[in-house]
Amino acid sequence: RTDRDKIVEGAPWDIWNFNQTGNMEVRGFLNVNGVLTIWQTRAFEVALVITTGTVTVGPGGAIRSNLPLNIYNFNGSLVANGGAIDVNAIVTFGTASVSLTNGTTVSHGSFILQGSSFTLGTGVTVTGTRLYARGGTSVILDGATVSLAVVDVITTGDITVKGSTLTSATDITLRSTAADKTLTTMDSAIT
Repeated sequence: RTDRDKIVEGAPWDIWNFNQTGNMEVRGFLNVNGVLTIWQTRAFEVALVITTGTVTVGPGGAIRSNLPLNIYNFNGSLVANGGAIDVNAIVTFGTASVSLTNGTTVSHGSFILQGSSFTLGTGVTVTGTRLYARGGTSVILDGATVSLAVVDVITTGDITVKGSTLTSATDITLRSTAADKTLTTMDSAIT
């Protein structure tokens, strides 16, 4: 921790355009309605960490950094209803959930998922590096356009690709390994 770190807890904190120069930990509710810029002097110097709280990115909101930055989600929620997320990676653990919908754009980066709920919904556009899921992660692509270098999903959770386009520069692995879970594809293009 540094004296520049910010902890968000308690009542919802609404931000429009905000500059952060240290780590940001969310234990409460953070509503991003403008651009949240996390400034660094070197790649991965700091992170946005969601421990038990919720980060909501609104239609005019964005999360970005001047250098590669990761969002770590431990048992919290990352919700985007439009807007943009421009980070190196979103990494989830435990019971974390990620729900990106309503035209959210992710211009680059990876999703590294460990036992969480992950949804890319209607109008979402992702151009990135990797979708990697293990553990009990449930993965839902519902109306999204996703183009990644690598798709490697082997999980005990459900996998649904519906009304979406999923493309990869390499092989696509979508495997649900639990007997009571399903892999569902409908009205989608997977290449």
